[in-house]
Amino acid sequence: MFWKKSSFYLENVEDMQTFAVKDLFEDKPFNAGWDSMNKINELMECHDELRMVTKEKIGQVLQVATLAVTKHSCKHLDSQNEHTNDSRPERIVLANTHLFYHPMADHIRTMQTYAICMKLDQIRHKQKPSAPIIFAGDLNSCTRSGAVHLLSEGTVQPKHPRCWRFLNSYQWEGSAEDNDGDGGGMSYVNNVDVKPIFDHDETAVPPSVPTISLSPSFPVLALGCTEMPDFTNFAKGFIETLDYIFVSTPSKKDRFGFRSSKSAPMPSRDLVSQYVAMPNEFMPSDHVAVACDLKWQRYEGQK
Repeated sequence: MFWKKSSFYLENVEDMQTFAVKDLFEDKPFNAGWDSMNKINELMECHDELRMVTKEKIGQVLQVATLAVTKHSCKHLDSQNEHTNDSRPERIVLANTHLFYHPMADHIRTMQTYAICMKLDQIRHKQKPSAPIIFAGDLNSCTRSGAVHLLSEGTVQPKHPRCWRFLNSYQWEGSAEDNDGDGGGMSYVNNVDVKPIFDHDETAVPPSVPTISLSPSFPVLALGCTEMPDFTNFAKGFIETLDYIFVSTPSKKDRFGFRSSKSAPMPSRDLVSQYVAMPNEFMPSDHVAVACDLKWQRYEGQK
């Protein structure tokens, strides 16, 4: 991760941390609002394959930097007030990750996302007041996924049409041929011949599947981009948004947050399709970079 040194700095080397995502499931909820972690671990205890894949096989990491804000940064505050220490947060929490790729593992990415949010909330609450968050990464999750729904809405119900669909079908053994660590094999998810965890009756609640809810102590997140990109991954037979920037918004309990100012232009489908897919001779990556400008925002209801 990189940041502009004239705007942000590390006060201590310990403020830059890297966590194995699988280890985050061992953390105890630091407040009662994170009790869904207990439900997730209970689910894994009764599901050997899920526990083995999530806690033993996969190796994603979470990078977190708690950055102090310089006086220079306060000039970008979205406020008409003078630029004083009271008009900006003292620190922010910057985080980045790359979640598990497999197309049948939406449930695993959702659980990974929950564990990451709990860790970020714990870190940001070490600051007084609690620090706002910028969370970015390749989530290998489309806009209709459980992971993105959790970040956007704060909860995922057992009847979510995608999240738990392959809970009892996905197995680590037999998927090695697709295990390239990225989203290149995601296109076959809609055609794969497996029995979903529940049928088309969305009122049927699968046994043992919990409702996963973020704690009320966690901030409400918004897109860092001014609008959701049409796609960030363009492969033959698969065009989806997989990469995101989420930012915390201000509220009565979180005095400072961010708002989107503008986003970098994205290529069109017509443009990329001229070269079949990505990468190509003009686009060296299979993903489109997501970039945006943010402004500080303060909770206006607090005087």
